This record gives sequence, structure tokens and C-alpha cells, in this order.
Amino acid sequence: MSISKFLVLGALVASFSTVAIAQTAVVTSQSTISAIGEAEISIDPTKADYSVTVVARGQSVKEALSNNAVASKKFMDVLSNKFRTEKTDIRNQVTTEREINYEVKPAKVIGYKATNSIVITVRDLNALGPMIDEVGAVGAESGYISYGLLDKKAPKSSALSAAAEDARANADSLLKPYGKKSGAVLAVIQSGAQARP
Repeated sequence: MSISKFLVLGALVASFSTVAIAQTAVVTSQSTISAIGEAEISIDPTKADYSVTVVARGQSVKEALSNNAVASKKFMDVLSNKFRTEKTDIRNQVTTEREINYEVKPAKVIGYKATNSIVITVRDLNALGPMIDEVGAVGAESGYISYGLLDKKAPKSSALSAAAEDARANADSLLKPYGKKSGAVLAVIQSGAQARP
């Protein structure tokens, strides 16, 4: 299974004082310059949210729910026996709806459907492929897989630090033709920092 890396992006606008460079002395001016810094860090995802649906039908709501409970237990038993570890979290929600035949007049209720929507947060991504195989084997339906990061703070901080360095480098590049370099940081505005695949 191919897993895309996450890109952690950092962007900011920094304002620096400017310093004039002379042959024998450094003279501080009152002028300022603003520069944009950007950075991008590539990182592997550390979790996946995997959605699974278990559907069962019956002639009444009670029967549909009972049939769904049996089918869901079969799936959950497989999940617990093979994949249930401290690296897996499970959330679920059961809903019911009437199934109606609109081809007859008047429309007629022909049964009920119970749907158990399960979201499994997997922290061991090596288990995801075998888990998908088991879902099909027990009659459940696979849904979406959404990759993410368990800890966004550390890569975000690294990206913003790199963006700050980039902003100063850009400021120095702009000032070099005028015989100046950037001085103290006067202000910093974070314009964006995000993680995306």
C-alpha cells in the first residue's frame, strides 16, 4: 500500500531593522524591511482513520438492529483478536432507516436497514493492509482512509523556525545590493502553517 508523506508548511512575514555596512564602522539606521519566509518539511503520516460500515436488514427496526448487532460482533471479534492493541481506537454509531418501495402506489415500507458506521484510528500503519483484507472477509464494507499526524506541534514548530530563517535570508538578499544587512527582528506575523498530504 502506498502511503503519501505529509508536507508541513510554515509561512510568516518578519520585519527587521536594517544596518548599514561601512568600511570601518557599523552604523545603525532607523529604516526597516519586511520579508516573507516559507518552509516545507516532509514527514511520514503516523496514524490513519479507517471507516468501515456494517449493514443489516430486517422486517422491523428491532430485527434490523438485532441482525446488525450479530454482524457487527463478528467483525469486532476479528478486529479484537487480530488488531486490538494500544495502537488502535474504535468509534461507532448505529443508525436505522426505513426502506420504501416507491414503484407501487401508494409507496410501501418493505423493511428496515440498520447501519453501524465504525471509524478505526490505527497508529500501527503496517496493520492497515491486513485489516482491510479482514473487513471484506467478514462482509463489512470499507470506506475512506484518512491519513494524519498524531503530533502536529513538533513538525509545525520546525517548519516555522525554518520559515523564520528563510525570511531573514530573503531580507539580507534584498539589502545586499544597497550595502546593508538585516538587524534585530522588530515584528513577526504568522501567515500560515499547515499539514497536508
